Amino acid sequence: MSAFGEVGWLVFLCAFVIPFGVALVRNGAKVLSGEPEAGPRLSQLLMVPAGLSGVAIGSMVAQADLDTSQAQNQLTGFIVAFVLSAAAIVLTEARSTKAYLDLL
Repeated sequence: MSAFGEVGWLVFLCAFVIPFGVALVRNGAKVLSGEPEAGPRLSQLLMVPAGLSGVAIGSMVAQADLDTSQAQNQLTGFIVAFVLSAAAIVLTEARSTKAYLDLL
């Protein structure tokens, strides 16, 4: 492990990643239950992984040595995260979803 150590990663996960995941799941459940204000909130939350993945993809393509399997695996993970986030945003903002949530 690096100098950041196991405790540093645990603090990072507890402080940011886990609450963000809980917020995504909570708002996703509210969208499925038909709560009107959950759709736009979920779209805003999904912008975070889409934006971070887009920045990571751009920086890796610009600077990474893509001949290594580790860089290829990271790039694949970022692309998958970007595509899934973008697809979820499109589905959340779709006209049929807005009609389901009575936002039209």
